[in-house]
Amino acid sequence: MVDDYSPPIGMLVISIFMSTLTRSFTMLISTTGMTVLTVMVSILNYRSSVKKHHEQNKKLEKKYLNYLFQVRNDLQSAASTQREAYTYIHPSIQSCVEIVRGRSKQLWEKTGIEDDFLNLRVGVGIQPIALVPIYSSKAKAIDDDNPLEEIASKICEEMYFVRDIPVYIPLRNINTLGIYGKQQEVRDFLNGVLVHLTTHQGYDDVRVAAGCIFLR
Repeated sequence: MVDDYSPPIGMLVISIFMSTLTRSFTMLISTTGMTVLTVMVSILNYRSSVKKHHEQNKKLEKKYLNYLFQVRNDLQSAASTQREAYTYIHPSIQSCVEIVRGRSKQLWEKTGIEDDFLNLRVGVGIQPIALVPIYSSKAKAIDDDNPLEEIASKICEEMYFVRDIPVYIPLRNINTLGIYGKQQEVRDFLNGVLVHLTTHQGYDDVRVAAGCIFLR
């Protein structure tokens, strides 16, 4: 901004000096008027440029903010789809009962050649989202705080896990599984595992053996 004023101010100084030497006040007045007009035009142009710059920044910020919310909606949709898929593959105990009663196609559909054979549902929890959101901020000045970058980072953190989704254990990869807890909780857990085991796994590929120890 100061550089824009340098030529008019320099011209004004030269005009004053020349007018003093020639004693021409007409030249001084005309030159002063032109200089003032030039400075005013420069100020107006500068303010107009700053205003356009701010308006452009606001448009870009609004556009980027809309994009972030669209990404968040897409991630929520992906999380919902993943939850539905997991729920179909690993349904609740009540759904297993309905599968057995209705002789659904899901009954005994998993055989020993399937990748998810002996993947047994053990409850509901959190799982990493399949569509992993990644945000990497570029190098910036220490004092440069961009709220949009903070929003993008929070969206990635918020949507990294899918909540309220079935959790399973790959029983095929486990040689020995120990269960510890209160008697009723252990019993309920084992009942649930047996329901899922006998509902989905092929009856030719699974054998269930039970042993009981009575403590007095």
